[in-house]
Amino acid sequence: SRTTNGLATTIATASTFPFFWYSSQLMKKFGHWKVLAGAQCILPFRLVLHAFVTPANVAYLLPLCQLLHGPMFACWLSAAVALVATLAPPELAASSQSLLTMAYFTIGGCVGHLVWSAAFEAWGGRATYLVAAGCAVVTAIGFLAAIPARRARRRPSPLTYPLVDDDV
Repeated sequence: SRTTNGLATTIATASTFPFFWYSSQLMKKFGHWKVLAGAQCILPFRLVLHAFVTPANVAYLLPLCQLLHGPMFACWLSAAVALVATLAPPELAASSQSLLTMAYFTIGGCVGHLVWSAAFEAWGGRATYLVAAGCAVVTAIGFLAAIPARRARRRPSPLTYPLVDDDV
């Protein structure tokens, strides 16, 4: 119903506020990569919960699913935007952040909605959520496996930015 959709959206949106508010403290404590990994690890649980929402349990299971949106989305977005800004040369920080959000919200949204709707039509809701959860588990494992590799490569290396004119 429209009421259920409205309440679910309200819960999901409200659940992001504390995580956006405290995201800088989370990144200071755990670092960008661990915050991103934590957000990625929440996604499979949220998708599995969504797979089992039925008309009989929608009143309590859907709000629980939507509460997981806060730590998943807000932590991911905050850490990704901050990380991109630190990885880019200072003069390109704002441009890199813009490219990240454009890729996520525009390109990712377009491709994601096309793939999701095709899968939903072909397999139905529960199977689509479970397949997506499986994909999220694979990406979370890959992401977690990459963290130690990143630690091992933390040697200082001279970075040069050929587009930056040092004489100016």
